[in-house]
Amino acid sequence: MNTFFKRCLALLFVVVLFDSCSKSDDDCVPIVCKNKGVSNEVCGCDCPPGFSGTDCSTKVPPARIIISKIKITGFPSNKEDGSKWDLAGTSEDAKPDVVIVLNENSVDPPLFVSQPVFNVSNIDGDYISITLDTPIVISDINETLHLFMFDYDLADNYEFMGGWDFKMFNEKNMILPKVISIGSGSGVVKFELQVSYEW
Repeated sequence: MNTFFKRCLALLFVVVLFDSCSKSDDDCVPIVCKNKGVSNEVCGCDCPPGFSGTDCSTKVPPARIIISKIKITGFPSNKEDGSKWDLAGTSEDAKPDVVIVLNENSVDPPLFVSQPVFNVSNIDGDYISITLDTPIVISDINETLHLFMFDYDLADNYEFMGGWDFKMFNEKNMILPKVISIGSGSGVVKFELQVSYEW
């Protein structure tokens, strides 16, 4: 009787093991993974950064936005009174010597202050790109930032050329462009920020 009971238990174990193995193969229905997700061995999806969910269809906000380059794409040719930015003997020297400042708020030190870029032209296609030695990391992606341009005349003498308040991230449509354009219109300060994202 004891031997019979042991044989029954062993047979039951083999049946259960075989049944569970066959079920794991037969019951697995692969999912179509979206947004470049990859099917995995358990019939789920391994999602790329920025997406989650069973089929990678849910967008995930980034934890950080990194600015690696700032490009000037426009600014007024003259001051509001019509005079040139710099008083000089040649038209080349009358172009502004530009400094860019990026602030989170008016209290803390700026996130970034560029070195002066001298005699900047505002002819289409002839703008200045500033590649940052140390990229700017924005951890609060919903915070309002302030990007300004100044004409540098002498030490501690900066003339305001224009600027914008903006947000790096649009929570409504969750679009994550590689280039963020700031400012619109003619004769105004405009920028492009080259960015990347981390999750």
